[in-house]
Amino acid sequence: MKNMQTLALLIDRAESERDKQQQRTQALHQTVCESRGMLSRLEGFRSEFITRSPGTDGPSVDATHLDSRASFLGALGNAIGSQRSVCAERARAETAANAQLAEQQRRLLALQALHSRRTHAEMAMQIRRDQHESDAWAARASRTTVARKST
Repeated sequence: MKNMQTLALLIDRAESERDKQQQRTQALHQTVCESRGMLSRLEGFRSEFITRSPGTDGPSVDATHLDSRASFLGALGNAIGSQRSVCAERARAETAANAQLAEQQRRLLALQALHSRRTHAEMAMQIRRDQHESDAWAARASRTTVARKST
């Protein structure tokens, strides 16, 4: 019985750890989505800026304009590269968290299966004890009946 109580405590702890890991995994998923959204916005902004800003071939384009445009596009390119790195790192973290969640779920299921097997084994043992007691009672009753008839 004490083993079953210990096993129940282990199951409770495993459920709690699994639930915490599930929350962490969901939070990481949210950050991955947010960082991908930011990357998409940055790339969209760069495309829109290139489309709307005057090119290098116009009568009104001067060297200062070209330098500031190139500088801005360079900085935007750096920001996009940094955001890609952030996205990749967060995606790796999410993948690792999903693996941990799967492992914790596997452990929980194993503990629950063990608990179920032990519960069924205890029930089968109790049924055998009850049957044995019933058989012993019936044997005593039949001996008593036979003894009464012989006297």
